[in-house]
Amino acid sequence: MIDQKGGVYFTDNVSEKTAKSGRSPSSVKPVEAVYYRAASGQVLRVTEVPAKPNGIQLSPDGKVLFVDSGSASFVTAFDVEADGRLSHARDFAQLSEPGTAGGADGMAIDSAGRLYVAANGGIRIFSVEGRPLGTIPTAIKPRNLAFAGPDRKTLFIVTRGAAYKVAMIAEGVKGRAK
Repeated sequence: MIDQKGGVYFTDNVSEKTAKSGRSPSSVKPVEAVYYRAASGQVLRVTEVPAKPNGIQLSPDGKVLFVDSGSASFVTAFDVEADGRLSHARDFAQLSEPGTAGGADGMAIDSAGRLYVAANGGIRIFSVEGRPLGTIPTAIKPRNLAFAGPDRKTLFIVTRGAAYKVAMIAEGVKGRAK
């Protein structure tokens, strides 16, 4: 996720990748975290919450970073500081009952700040306050999604083995990739 200053936020599930690669766990430091690479090239580990971070998304104004995890019950929100660091972690949107995996994966956001989360049951949509607004059901569990098209009013959804496009009234944030 690229911010307005040219920095990049990304997640890394080191332990999971190590297990799949067949490499010895001692050859890779097992730190599952969210990282920020500033435009200067400096890389910072900005949070290790939630465990096994996966999907990541910035609010339209770039002041809040959302992070999800397939094993978590909530999407976590953070305030973005001037240097790219994160503060004030909080549960933002409830995906499932506490203690139950929500199955979250990729995320997208529209220009009004509504958050779209690929999760168990389909694309879950949340208001800017984190209230559930509805679900776009999918026959196969969604993995990722993005607003695209000439007017950014098409939501593309990718699953394991299928891709869908949904015409939307809502419009994705203009001027950035996702």
